[in-house]
Amino acid sequence: MNDVEPQFRRRLISWTAVILMCLVTCIFVSGGFYDQYHSHSEFDFYLKLFGLPLAFIPDRKLFCVTFSIIFSSAAYSRMITIVLEQKHQLVTHDIVFALKNGVIKGKLTREYYLKICFFSEILSYYMLKQFNFIGKFVILIGLGACTLYSYLIPEIAFSFTMIVGTFIWTFLVWIVLTVYLAGFGVYFLSVIYLTYRFKQVNEWIKDCRSSSSLISAVREHHEICTMNERNNRLLRLILPEVYYVASAGLNFVFVQAIFLNIGKIILYVYIGIIVLILPLAYSLAFVSARLAGASHGSYNHLNSIMAKESDPKAKINNIPSDQKFKIINLIERLAQMEITVWCLGWFPLNNFQFYLFIAGTAQNLILFTDLSSSYLKNMN
Repeated sequence: MNDVEPQFRRRLISWTAVILMCLVTCIFVSGGFYDQYHSHSEFDFYLKLFGLPLAFIPDRKLFCVTFSIIFSSAAYSRMITIVLEQKHQLVTHDIVFALKNGVIKGKLTREYYLKICFFSEILSYYMLKQFNFIGKFVILIGLGACTLYSYLIPEIAFSFTMIVGTFIWTFLVWIVLTVYLAGFGVYFLSVIYLTYRFKQVNEWIKDCRSSSSLISAVREHHEICTMNERNNRLLRLILPEVYYVASAGLNFVFVQAIFLNIGKIILYVYIGIIVLILPLAYSLAFVSARLAGASHGSYNHLNSIMAKESDPKAKINNIPSDQKFKIINLIERLAQMEITVWCLGWFPLNNFQFYLFIAGTAQNLILFTDLSSSYLKNMN
């Protein structure tokens, strides 16, 4: 499947979406700087120019910073996915193709195949289809309400460009929403699939009765490790967004929603962001930690087999020398390196790093709280 060249039309649409998200990021970044050096009334011209019905927001600079982070992260994720797809380095295509094959069924047993089919249905139908449709409707209604509110209240700046902007910004936010939901599906399903494959091999090794069966399981484990390594080409670039950008961005939104007077409409927007991003970020970190545990689940069994292989009463004994080297090589591999999703080349996301991720998010929230308190004092 990776040898198939992506269609030109799909590549054109994908790169157009990336360019649009980069342009929107520039708009919000320049808006933050414009608000810094111009008065509140002068910034209304900026909002009218780009059709943003948000003149009633008290602190526009923080709002611009928040959405510049959201759009830039989406543009980065989509861009690296397109680049890796064009280089035929996405293992996700192979996973989907294997799962759709009614004969091999992704090399999963019936139990694990039904589980991953359940997750696939939830993500594809309810999240990508139903939630995406509801999201577009909610965004359109929200921006339309902001435009109507700006029109009805004389004190708030209004322009007819905001009517057109309601539909344009709905489309742009929908693109970002689609990128995040699709990215979550790719990350979650690929990691869950590899976790189930590793669990199968662990059960296989535990039930082995002959050295030939054990070597077949070792080869299967090596195949899954190779697939995980290929999958890491994409996920190791996405994980920093989850580990650093998402956690810091959520804390930034939390602080604005709790401590700052941002208005009810923007408060509801931030609550929606928290409800959407928070479970997604922690779900990705959790499944990555589970993958680390599953990939090393056969370590104790392999050590036990090698320790007892000279015992005539052991279920596997007198293993040939060439097969011993393969088993010992796998044992050393499991002992020396983490087989999971890596954050660039810095560290693997195992159980310990997952605990640090939760603790670090809480610590960042406290630091952002202190920072916001200092910010409010300086404003007063």
